[in-house]
Amino acid sequence: MRLPFLLLLTISYITLLGQDPQQGWDFTYPGDNFSDDAVLDLRYLNESVAGENGYIQLSEDGASFRNDAGPIRFWAMNGGELVRNHDPNLTQSDLDKYARFLSKMGVNMLRYHGEMFSTGSNVNTPNRQEQDDIWQVVAAMKNEGIYTTISPFWPAHMDNIPASWGLGDYVGGLDPWGLLYFDQHFRDAYKSWVTELYTEENPYTGIPLKDDPAVGLIQILNEDGVFFWTIGGVQPSLNRMMQAQFYDWAISKYGSADDTYNAWEQTRLDADNMSEQLFEIIQIWHATDDPNVPSQSDGFKKRLSDQMMFFAETQRATYQELYDHYRSIGCKQLINACNWRTASASRLLDLERWSNLPGEVMALNRYYDPGHFGPNSGWRIERLHHYQGHSALHNPHRLPINIKQVSDRPFLVTESGWNLPHKYQAEGPFLIAAYQSLTGVDGFYWFSPSSTSFEDDPYWPYFGLINGQEPMFRWTNSTPGQIGMFPANALAFRLGYIKQGEPLVQEERTLQAMADRVLPVITEEKSFDPNRDTYTPDENAGDTELSPLTYLAGPVTVTYDTEEDRAEYNQGEVDDLVDIQAMELTSNTGELYWDYDQGICTLDAPKVQGICGFPESGTYDLSDVIISTANDYLVAQVVSMDDNPLPASEKIFIQIGTVYQPTGWEEVPTTFDPNGNGNTLEGFRIEDLGRMPWKGSNIETTITLKNMRVDEAWQLNAAGYKETQLTTSQDGDNAIINLPESAMYIYLDMSPTTTPVDDVNGQGQGLRLFPNPTSGQLSIDLAESFKGQKPTHIIISDPTGKQLKRLTYNQDNTYNLGDLAAGMYHVAVHTGDHIMAGGKVMVE
Repeated sequence: MRLPFLLLLTISYITLLGQDPQQGWDFTYPGDNFSDDAVLDLRYLNESVAGENGYIQLSEDGASFRNDAGPIRFWAMNGGELVRNHDPNLTQSDLDKYARFLSKMGVNMLRYHGEMFSTGSNVNTPNRQEQDDIWQVVAAMKNEGIYTTISPFWPAHMDNIPASWGLGDYVGGLDPWGLLYFDQHFRDAYKSWVTELYTEENPYTGIPLKDDPAVGLIQILNEDGVFFWTIGGVQPSLNRMMQAQFYDWAISKYGSADDTYNAWEQTRLDADNMSEQLFEIIQIWHATDDPNVPSQSDGFKKRLSDQMMFFAETQRATYQELYDHYRSIGCKQLINACNWRTASASRLLDLERWSNLPGEVMALNRYYDPGHFGPNSGWRIERLHHYQGHSALHNPHRLPINIKQVSDRPFLVTESGWNLPHKYQAEGPFLIAAYQSLTGVDGFYWFSPSSTSFEDDPYWPYFGLINGQEPMFRWTNSTPGQIGMFPANALAFRLGYIKQGEPLVQEERTLQAMADRVLPVITEEKSFDPNRDTYTPDENAGDTELSPLTYLAGPVTVTYDTEEDRAEYNQGEVDDLVDIQAMELTSNTGELYWDYDQGICTLDAPKVQGICGFPESGTYDLSDVIISTANDYLVAQVVSMDDNPLPASEKIFIQIGTVYQPTGWEEVPTTFDPNGNGNTLEGFRIEDLGRMPWKGSNIETTITLKNMRVDEAWQLNAAGYKETQLTTSQDGDNAIINLPESAMYIYLDMSPTTTPVDDVNGQGQGLRLFPNPTSGQLSIDLAESFKGQKPTHIIISDPTGKQLKRLTYNQDNTYNLGDLAAGMYHVAVHTGDHIMAGGKVMVE
């Protein structure tokens, strides 16, 4: 339901100035002693210690996670390496508080992005300081019920390789991209690093990591692969290894060099050398091109397909070898091979994913980029930098979890976020919680904290003044708009408040078709990484049968190495859910709707409801909640805190997000040419990086709860404690909450909706229901205040108010509810047409 256009225009005009964060309120974090007085504390969602219910395991179908207690989902963070990267003086007490803060915000998995490679002259000796840091972090997180994912190696971290390591041309600061896949010497060194890490006793827990179920997942390595652009820039020593191994692979397949050339229709390349048994490696660029272009002969295509198969099999064999090593040293944890991407998602990504299958878990790193340009923009923000700053609400094809999931593997996004200078960070947690719930993505790791709580100094003074100001750290998510939006979304995702859809598309792919770079039925081409992609999609992506927007309507899965290529989906259903002309997306569960023209997403589920985006001063009428706002950008969620549908919930949490910027931040609209090639973009030039504290836009929003009553309403501070009691109003059966301008966290203590009495358990005022919970018989004891009145009947209703039973009042006051399904129900005692008293009963 929307307000009339002229009224909207008037409200929008009047409140326009109020949407500027610089005219808004100061965000402050008061610190936290983690007392029991906190109203908002999600620590209870975690185990008392991580791993107390055993190792993380696969579900029966292999597509999700569980432990001995049942299914488990991960609201995850990067930042285990905070000990090394941001605060080398972090004490054990600080680390413990950091873990406690994360658990309070809903985090139950932390990733350590490590540097276990040698720091000395012997390549086989691990980095023992890094090893100790990992041990320490695992122990601290374990105590707060947070599992750890360990990723021990990334080639880009190796910035000073000694010649004594024996890695050929890789000396000094040359990143050894791809080396692990072709150099056995390097793989053996890797094995030695992780052997010591996992088999020696962790002094902080008393057991080796291999025997610790608090280590939730093992990642073999971070961001490397044979199908990315980096494989085209390898050093001569590695290139020669690749050529020799490709020669051996081809001879093994065809029998001889002559037979190989016959299979390739005599396609010979300049670097082929039969005397030295070398076949030239074709540049990866050719594999991104359409294989049907006339410039590629049939023989060249065949040779290129063989090279892609060689790459895939070599990479897969590497992961299998390292996987087997982890098992041989006693590691019991689930393993992910890698999390990388390719030079062309449409042509090569399926091969990359197939090569990762030795691990039980699939993963991907992918960010939602602000379109940020300028010197050093890959890691910091400077005055006079430019950025586009588009909201994902208008760019749904770029949502980081638009993923084709392997049918029998859990899927994780192990690095992601709405990194600064995004002004629309607050939308990230809402969209991720909603759409990873819908599609069944099992965990999303936010990248990356720069503080043990909220960041209160995101500037780097040791770089000096640049363009008149100290630079700002780009990658922090320790901001009000990112980590501040965790609680409602972590709660909803982890408890399964948002329904997972049935598979919408199920694709099957043969290995040969993937090697031939045949287009899949759907691609992930238009989702990209901010530090490696341009702002335009791959021109050679080609047209797939289904739009990437299909990912936002329901789960899309793929099975590899099948006997034929096929895809199962209902085109009519897809067209109904993905309306490209109207620019509307609807989930196949019916709980999510996204208008990406206006830029608004609504979530309407029994236990969580809300809106996200640009409401245009509108009113949104959801099942149990009405949100009326004059804000031009708003993220508003109403979520049950006790796992009951909203009408039956006794504790409700309202979370509000908007635009947050440093005090004094200034930017001006402009056009700019990021690459100096005449292709201009529209965006902003940053004039002033501002200072602390963070400023938030004023909130001008009212939330109405249908058929509910509120006992108390409190504005909570950023640490989750009661700060200011709010006045609410009642309009018939509806409770109305006018949010304060500085609203972020609001706690509601609810009254039962079916009775005027305050105490639903009786206690001398209403009635007592026992046993409660009940598995069948329910007894009702009316309070003394009702003596003399004559009850006539009992009404049993579900949380939506639907009447399920009408029972005649009897003198025994005992009633049979054994035929009701397990759940929460309303009980109302009537005298004629009047409700005398009421309460709630849980049926088991």
